[in-house]
Amino acid sequence: MPQQPKVWVYTRAYNAEATICRTVESVLNQTYQNIGYMIRDNGSTDRTLEICRSFATRDNRVLLTRNSINNVETDMEEDQSAFALDLSLTNKKGDSPEFGDFKYFCILDADDEYLPDFLEKAVAFAEKETLDIVACGTEMLDGESGKRLGDVSHPDPILLEDARSFSDRFPEYHWHMRQVWGKLYRRGLLDGFLDRYRTLSRREFGGENVSMPYGSDTLYALYAFSQAKRAGILSGRDHRYYVQKHSVSTQFLPFRVESDRILHDVTEQYLQGKCGAVNAENRIFLSAVYANAVKDTLNVLHTAALSGEEKLHEYCRIAESEATKVNFAFPVRQTLQSRDQLLAAAISCHDAKNAPDELPAILAALTPRCAPAFPPERIPLLAAKPALAEALFRDDAEAVLAILLDMLRKNEQSKKYDLPAMVRALSADKPLLRDINDKLFLRRYGNIYLAVWRGQYNEALDNMTGLLLNGAKVDEIFLQLYLNLAALQNQPDAFVFGKIRLAQLYLRE
Repeated sequence: MPQQPKVWVYTRAYNAEATICRTVESVLNQTYQNIGYMIRDNGSTDRTLEICRSFATRDNRVLLTRNSINNVETDMEEDQSAFALDLSLTNKKGDSPEFGDFKYFCILDADDEYLPDFLEKAVAFAEKETLDIVACGTEMLDGESGKRLGDVSHPDPILLEDARSFSDRFPEYHWHMRQVWGKLYRRGLLDGFLDRYRTLSRREFGGENVSMPYGSDTLYALYAFSQAKRAGILSGRDHRYYVQKHSVSTQFLPFRVESDRILHDVTEQYLQGKCGAVNAENRIFLSAVYANAVKDTLNVLHTAALSGEEKLHEYCRIAESEATKVNFAFPVRQTLQSRDQLLAAAISCHDAKNAPDELPAILAALTPRCAPAFPPERIPLLAAKPALAEALFRDDAEAVLAILLDMLRKNEQSKKYDLPAMVRALSADKPLLRDINDKLFLRRYGNIYLAVWRGQYNEALDNMTGLLLNGAKVDEIFLQLYLNLAALQNQPDAFVFGKIRLAQLYLRE
């Protein structure tokens, strides 16, 4: 009977004395016995090192290493050099004296656990189907109470064996590409990843030692999938993930906004390279993923210890990002929700006096049709008129115009917010209307103005003709618009009639 291929498991731990026993025991109690377990203490100041040392003393499968200090910015570098480089990248040829001859490796966080038969099932699946990656389902639990929060799992195994399956089933397996845990990797699969990561850091952040505030593990998994010829997903759940309140993903750190964009771009590049193209379904799916990432960042920004000016600056960077412009163009539920949340957050910071240009920039990016009518000094009107805010959020210029004209008719807030100027801003691309800024005309003839704005020229002309025939007292603005409409609609009788009424007006004056 052939010997089982060896698997190395890796855990990095920092001040994990409350959870590390659960994690280590879940590995050492696997039904699959041909394993090695490398635990890297990342400069812990509690009893983590002591606990891990006790496991290493009792079980010769445990290899314990230690960083002298915990440095978040170099975690990826240290992980790669201590684990990925040693185990999976540079040692494809020959055996390592420390690790011996092995075929697979996997990663486990210091507060999570694998179910007892995970490795047995994963190795069997990998051997049977010649897989480079085997992922498993995950059950999410509250890190404090242990209460079950949900799960991600599949009723049947998934096999990815060619470009078409990697493309067609992308929405099904995408979640497994967001983290490094919950997977069995073939040795050597990540050869070249560290160089790729360094290149990206230099390009995006201007140096090798500046890392993404979050999402580097997603880059790791994306690279692994890009290199895998064949991959599989086990049915059911074999991993438990404990959700912690103060994880890195819940903190606002520099380059958070850039990280959302980078992860989106790299995922898109993965699909192009792996599958040859990004099909329509995957394009929409990526937009929803990006929108959810923006939503998470907005939630983090909301509670961040930043001034209103600083928050507005971050909101502007999100709104003006090319990824936002491209992905928010897809009107799916996730993009609409994130767009509304971003708008609301930016508007709430409108009094940031040291960043006067950023709110208009945000509105221009997210609501280009309505933005001209809402310079910062008119933003308070949105709170006084919720219907106006709703129309702005939809970027429905016609609805905004109709509300403003109705407010003029009722003489609501007109002087305070200069409603005629707002109306005129919405009509900048309407040659017949863009020079009309008369408050009295807009109050009296808002229905005519709106009909012309909509391009309902005959309807507007008939309405105006009726007023003239009924002896309505009109001004020069009314008659000039009437003449322009008559000429545009090629109605000579109406044009002559309008000229006569205009002459009569001049004579009276």
